[in-house]
Amino acid sequence: MARVMKRIKLIRTRDLEDFPPELLHHIQSLLPLKEAARTSVLSKAWLNAWSTIPTLRFREFVDLPNMVQQMKYRNLVNRTLLRYLRVPITSFKLQMTVDDGKSASSLEKWIQQIASKSCITEIHLKIDIYTSSFHLSDALFSGENLKKVNLRFFYHFGGWSWLNPILPITDSLANVRELYLDIKYIDDTFPNLFKSKFPYLESLSLKIDSYIKDILDITCVSLKRLIIKVRHDYPFSLYVFAPKLLFFRYTGDVTIPSFLFLPVAPQQIELNLKLRKPIDICFFLKIREALNLSSKFSIKISTSCDFIKQFDVDISDMRRQLPCPATNVQQLSFRACPGEELWGHSEFFDSFFSICNPSFLKTIRSIVPARLERYQNEKSV
Repeated sequence: MARVMKRIKLIRTRDLEDFPPELLHHIQSLLPLKEAARTSVLSKAWLNAWSTIPTLRFREFVDLPNMVQQMKYRNLVNRTLLRYLRVPITSFKLQMTVDDGKSASSLEKWIQQIASKSCITEIHLKIDIYTSSFHLSDALFSGENLKKVNLRFFYHFGGWSWLNPILPITDSLANVRELYLDIKYIDDTFPNLFKSKFPYLESLSLKIDSYIKDILDITCVSLKRLIIKVRHDYPFSLYVFAPKLLFFRYTGDVTIPSFLFLPVAPQQIELNLKLRKPIDICFFLKIREALNLSSKFSIKISTSCDFIKQFDVDISDMRRQLPCPATNVQQLSFRACPGEELWGHSEFFDSFFSICNPSFLKTIRSIVPARLERYQNEKSV
């Protein structure tokens, strides 16, 4: 029996050793960071794979780290990047707080090292900046194989904050296929970037607080996927020239922009709306107008009972103005707070059913207590 068990153990060990390093790297890259690190105890092959995995992920597990925690975190990143001086890096993800000249210098040094890797394909940076001594180097985007860029820079100066990742002027961004930007505001010079710097861009995600013009114009002939999230409720129009656009998602509050897609609208459109202000019949007329743009539509509504109790829309008048509900809505979803019974307020739901006949109806109770408490606090201010 002991011989059999020893043989089985030997076979299993050999099986673990027989995996090619590329496959081990791929498996580890799909796992959460801690779980991926635990695979190093399986065998020597897994240990070697973990020590040379080409996808580096660094995340601060404390929202506001103290000096000791920041020092340990910077030492970890330093040791890892020193070990990777001659090891390929294909993906680099970093979350960090920069609050003094030393941390700014460290980040700039790491960026220079990452930029020297010609094999880098993905860059994800989520940086909270409390000092003016940090400058984003253009060298970070000089990789000839760079395909995906995700930037979130949160600046904290003078008691106020803003988001404004500054894209480099270099032409090396021409190879980027996916771009994600989290921005406080954009001006009229911003859309020109997509006309000149991203000839092969296929996916664009924008999170913005405000736009100083009435019209946001996005022109990109190669774009296939567009996602826009607006954090503040303000009116504007969105003009998109993207002949290859297949998917569009808009997330915002009560004020829905006017959409214009040229030369044709995308095949699928999603509207994610957070209802936190009173709405009237114009809100539903705006949604009904948008439903004429695409053959496949999805609508997600986030609300609460407090909001619905104040709902006051003349449904009869709306039905007279919109006698024919749209039939292209594949799914209509309502997201509510836990424990709230929304179905007791039939007029609210009748209003949505007056503008569309969804193929599938879904209710979600997934707003966690922390978000609910934050919403209530915002409401009381």
